[in-house]
Amino acid sequence: MGYSRKVLQYFLHPKNVGEIDNPSVTAKAGSPACGDMIKLYLKIEDERIVDAKFKSYGCAANIATASILTEMIIGKSVEDVKKIKFKDIVEA
Repeated sequence: MGYSRKVLQYFLHPKNVGEIDNPSVTAKAGSPACGDMIKLYLKIEDERIVDAKFKSYGCAANIATASILTEMIIGKSVEDVKKIKFKDIVEA
């Protein structure tokens, strides 16, 4: 099965790639066994995500998902971000 045009766009031109100096939060997720890993960096001010960046290793879908997620959460409250489900990212 091939990737959708949207996934390929985010894979070829990902947004928010990199690290944040002095992040408020960092998190890692994925499976080293299969090779898909993401490290997420967040800057939080007044309970709001003011910046989000990521480093990702893996397939096109993994990189695209991380890119879409960072675009979705910048500007949102921490409480709203906690409510985001994988389905929300897929439908974005």
